[in-house]
Amino acid sequence: MISAVQNKQPKGVRYTLCRLSDGITYLDLLELGEGVNNPLPELREREKFLESVENWVAEPPIRDQLTVITAYQSL
Repeated sequence: MISAVQNKQPKGVRYTLCRLSDGITYLDLLELGEGVNNPLPELREREKFLESVENWVAEPPIRDQLTVITAYQSL
């Protein structure tokens, strides 16, 4: 997914993939600028990624929305 986003370079989008300290939990963050639509559903690599995730996970992924209250030189 990161390579697909890097290749497309959509404006107003930041995408980050993190592994937590347990070594098995991953967190991906998608930041969209004001008025920017999510470009991920348009990427053909997304479907392949989602199919692969089904084989990798012990539990289904959880989707949630974060609201940034304040930040200093954030990701």
